[in-house]
Amino acid sequence: LFSGQFTSPLKSLYKTLEKITLGHFDVNPEVYSNDELGTLSLAFKKLTTRLQDRERLKNTLVKFTKPEEIEKILTGETKLPQEKKSMTILICELHSGLNGSLGAEETIKHVNALWTEVAKSINKYLGFIDKSNGTFMKAVWGAFGQFNDEGSSALSAALEIRKAIKNINENRTGSLQPFKIGIGIHTGEVVAGQIGMDGRSEYSFVGDGPLYATKIPSATREL
Repeated sequence: LFSGQFTSPLKSLYKTLEKITLGHFDVNPEVYSNDELGTLSLAFKKLTTRLQDRERLKNTLVKFTKPEEIEKILTGETKLPQEKKSMTILICELHSGLNGSLGAEETIKHVNALWTEVAKSINKYLGFIDKSNGTFMKAVWGAFGQFNDEGSSALSAALEIRKAIKNINENRTGSLQPFKIGIGIHTGEVVAGQIGMDGRSEYSFVGDGPLYATKIPSATREL
């Protein structure tokens, strides 16, 4: 019995280590106890959290940084800039269209299809997708270097999104409700840099600009 209580958690930790060595960082090791084994499990948990943060930052850097500079940034040899700059922010927020009668797989399928089309519209006009989840997407223009006509590009992306949503809704038949979204665009000064809690941060943007852009889609709910 004692042997099983000891070896089973070790086997689980070993499987976690195998996944990490293969580059799979989306693991969440369990903390089994308060003894030495628990301390080891907690260390694994902290390690995977740091690796996940590193991978998330790397995926962000790939979009705007030369490959030879990425490793220097990840190791701390080169620091990401912390600066104030003018940017245009677009927020796209999902208001309705999630049918409660659908199963989990079908719901995720439809939501993913929606955000895929929104992302295509943003990418078409060279926007950088900063954040996204099941209910909203935030994109920015002018984040990295000079960008001409960032406001016009964001507006063009918004119009493209509206067209894409219309096409999606025309193909939603039967009991499927049409997707309704709100879009907010704001140009203003933001602070860019590594933002977040100790040991868990990412390169992002804060300030009045993102806050104003976030409030606009909510105001469109009754339109």
